[in-house]
This record gives sequence, structure tokens and C-alpha cells, in this order.
Amino acid sequence: MEYLYLNVRGQIIQLDSAHFIFTVEDSYLNKMKKHNCFTKENPFYLNINPYKFHKILSLIDCDAESKDNYDKKFNQLLSKMYNEYMNDSELMYILHKLEIIYDNF
Repeated sequence: MEYLYLNVRGQIIQLDSAHFIFTVEDSYLNKMKKHNCFTKENPFYLNINPYKFHKILSLIDCDAESKDNYDKKFNQLLSKMYNEYMNDSELMYILHKLEIIYDNF
């Protein structure tokens, strides 16, 4: 398994290189992944709130699981998360900064 490393305002985050956040088409991290700048020695820096970044990871994970799983609970949870996130201007700012099109969620 290959890992990519992010420095989110000083918090080092290790993610599987196949994590959905890196595969969102035309997103900032998807574009930057091609430049091999996510090493353990020199993690890619993001100037965003680490707590909110983890919430975005959860949203993306839930979105992916709702598509891969027949359990309707994932769709219900995704809908609740989406509604909560759409009312959080900082989360919307981060999604925009990361070039993640939130209309798809």
C-alpha cells in the first residue's frame, strides 16, 4: 500500500494513495498528486482547518460507500451530512479551495 502525506496546518495526515479525496476528478489534490509532492519527508501543505478537513474526508468516504453499498443508511447519512455541510460556510470555503464540486454530494 502506498501512502501520501499531507500537512494540514501542522497536523500530518497519512492517507492511502487510493483514498477518494485524491480521485475526485479535477480536484486540487488530484491535480497535485501528479507532481509527487506528498512524501513523508516533505508532506504537501494545506492551510485549512484540520478538523474541517477530517469532516470533508468523512463526507467523501460516506459518499463513496453510499455508491458501493446497498445499505440505504449510507444514503440517509450522506443526506444529513450534506445538509449540515451546506450550512457551514467554512466547510464550503474548504471544498471550494480544494476544487471539490460539492453539488455532486
